[in-house]
Amino acid sequence: MSAPKNVSRGMTVLEILVAVVILTVASTAFLRILAVGDRTRISTLRMQRAVLLASNEAERLKAHAGDAAVIGDTVYEVSFGKQVLIVERGPVEHDEFGEVDSLSEESEIGILVRQAGRDSAIVAFRLLHPAAVEEEY
Repeated sequence: MSAPKNVSRGMTVLEILVAVVILTVASTAFLRILAVGDRTRISTLRMQRAVLLASNEAERLKAHAGDAAVIGDTVYEVSFGKQVLIVERGPVEHDEFGEVDSLSEESEIGILVRQAGRDSAIVAFRLLHPAAVEEEY
């Protein structure tokens, strides 16, 4: 009788290569999903900060309705770490917000928040001038 042969078969180079290719494709797809999620998170955070700044400006206008110095044109920068946002406040212009309806230009105030170095606004509010609101009531 012959002794049993020890048959142990390892993986071939081709099997290892196929496994590496499958892992590479799967990990690339997963990393793309993470990158899209990160960009969405950053964009949402930027939008939240811009809305917060614009809301603060609107509240400041309501609090100082009779103070012309507070209600006049204003431009300032706010830093959030590496991100710099620019807040602009002033009378509404026709080309910035579209056509102005029955209200006069002096009775509306625009608040824009944009990222430094970019021309497009992240947030744009159009508000009635606080003094104009008080006159109507």
